[in-house]
Amino acid sequence: MPTSTSSNFIDVLVNGFPEDYKSTRGIPRAKFIEDIEAELSTRKMTLEELMEQLQQQHSKYHMMEQSLLQQKFNLKHKLPEIERTIDAVTYLKEQFEEDNKEMSTYFKLADNLYMNANVQNENKVTLILGANVMVEYTYEEALELLQKSQKNSQNQSEDLEENLAFLRDQKITTEVCVSRGHNYGVEIRNKERAKQQKKQTKEQEQIQRAMQAEQAKQ
Repeated sequence: MPTSTSSNFIDVLVNGFPEDYKSTRGIPRAKFIEDIEAELSTRKMTLEELMEQLQQQHSKYHMMEQSLLQQKFNLKHKLPEIERTIDAVTYLKEQFEEDNKEMSTYFKLADNLYMNANVQNENKVTLILGANVMVEYTYEEALELLQKSQKNSQNQSEDLEENLAFLRDQKITTEVCVSRGHNYGVEIRNKERAKQQKKQTKEQEQIQRAMQAEQAKQ
């Protein structure tokens, strides 16, 4: 079940997730690294080790996202099926209450092949619950079960949307940290290169002065 209403979810999308927000699916919050150098000092690790951890973290977020997207896809197809079943059972119930004990309908024999048949309307319907399990219900019982399943699926859909939005935030945060780590590495290498060039320039100047001094003696 989602932890927030639809209106709260819209507010989150507009204003962002609060610091104390906790994902209902256990998605960990990504830490934004403001100062790479300070982070390395605090955690006593090299830049390469930090970058490796961030890449692994990003990969985990990506895997989580793919899993949630698959669940969203499944729900997207499940909800219309539930709604169609509710409509069908509602129709049967209405016909039964109008004392229509026999109805003419079509049933599917194969893809694109249907056959006309007369069926007895006896206030009974069989629902497939999954895993090859079929259970017989009265129309009232079937509608109650289907409407409960519909509500649960809608709640799951909202929960998935919220967690996907939170997950994308964490992916973006991680990507920004990877970029900052890369830029820090470039900065360090540039400083080291400048330091080496300065050292070489100084050594060359010393050699030139030594050569000039030697020439002056001659």
